[in-house]
Amino acid sequence: MVIKTYFPGLNTLRLYAALSVVVYHFAAPMDWFGDRSYAGYRINYGFMWGPHAVSLFFVLSGFLIIYLLLKEKENTGTISTRRFYLRRVFRILPLYYLTVIVGALLVAIMYPLMPPDAQRVAASPGVWISLILFYFNFTGGRGIPLGHLWSLNVEEQFYLLCPQLIKWAKHIPRALIAVIVFKVGLQIALFML
Repeated sequence: MVIKTYFPGLNTLRLYAALSVVVYHFAAPMDWFGDRSYAGYRINYGFMWGPHAVSLFFVLSGFLIIYLLLKEKENTGTISTRRFYLRRVFRILPLYYLTVIVGALLVAIMYPLMPPDAQRVAASPGVWISLILFYFNFTGGRGIPLGHLWSLNVEEQFYLLCPQLIKWAKHIPRALIAVIVFKVGLQIALFML
């Protein structure tokens, strides 16, 4: 059973977050060269700082996915994780892996021109494996032109855990809090390594 729900306000917020990320990425190079006026541009025209806009995307996506899963469980008594994962696979993975392949080709072509730190990151098999298996956000491998994929890795981790959690949890708020505590704990542990 597919539950169709439409929240018009979410589309407006998603557009705002998307525009903020675009403005952030176009304006960031100005800051790299010492032009601090880009911050004024962003503030004067009402755009969010890029990382905050990504966080807004996470909140909106999390809300919508959890809402739809809870509705499905309420209406059917269970959640079809197979159908959920198939929708995500066909929606996200083809473009994601195409991006990884194009990024790998770009790195291979540009490798001799890259700074030594970026070459070290690009030569690490662990970075490429983390991109393939969706844990790049834990590696800190930001020296390659695929650094922006960290956010999709976070989203995929959420998609992997959330349906199972909601399907099997007896008390959903406690289960969601446990996941948040686990994730923060894992990030702290990995940061300290």
